[in-house]
Amino acid sequence: IHATFQYMKSFRRVRVAFLSESQAAAARSAVHGVMFDEQILSVFRASNSLSEMFTSGKHLKPPKPQRMELISPPTSPPVGWVQTVEAPPIIDYQLQAAVASLTESGSVVELYDGGGSLPTINVTNCGD
Repeated sequence: IHATFQYMKSFRRVRVAFLSESQAAAARSAVHGVMFDEQILSVFRASNSLSEMFTSGKHLKPPKPQRMELISPPTSPPVGWVQTVEAPPIIDYQLQAAVASLTESGSVVELYDGGGSLPTINVTNCGD
């Protein structure tokens, strides 16, 4: 008997796939109801596969498209448009030094109290 095993840990289940239905039926009759590790094993039969289920003709198929819808590519920028270069961020080193001088290393300074509806801005002096 050739079989493949798939262990599904989160479901606490094992899926076993056999080559033929007769092998699956024999395995089910041999294992269903057997006591293993203080648990009674239950064996269930599932359909062969999703691809067989949709190609068997027993289920509805999606309708054939009447026309093909193409998604347009993004538009091109206007003639003569040039991307601007962003300015570098403004860093006020004097303000940073002033805030750092207010406290000792490891302490926290509250710069802005949000008042409940806005975030509070705290600065922690890390020493360097």
